[in-house]
Amino acid sequence: MKRVMIIQPMTGKTYEWLKIEWDTAYKELTDMGYRVTNTHFRGLKPANYNAALYRLSEDYATMSDSDGILFLPGWRDDMFCCVQRVTAEACRKPIFDSTDELRK
Repeated sequence: MKRVMIIQPMTGKTYEWLKIEWDTAYKELTDMGYRVTNTHFRGLKPANYNAALYRLSEDYATMSDSDGILFLPGWRDDMFCCVQRVTAEACRKPIFDSTDELRK
């Protein structure tokens, strides 16, 4: 396994806190030799799009190109993280709930 996608709950968090969590996970993964797949999308969006659905579609494209998925703490409390978890399970992607699980 080389490429890992980070799934992070965002509900109720400030940008600063989200960045700290993501950067911490990113550093831990890259220090272990993993590549983190890009989840920062800035492409053109279609007119009259549903932001949540569009974001999920981008995440699914990234998920399909990832060797494993890391869910950061609190994912169970975020509806979109739960949807992504079910999708990852259905697609038989390796799932991890901490970077410690990737050290094994």
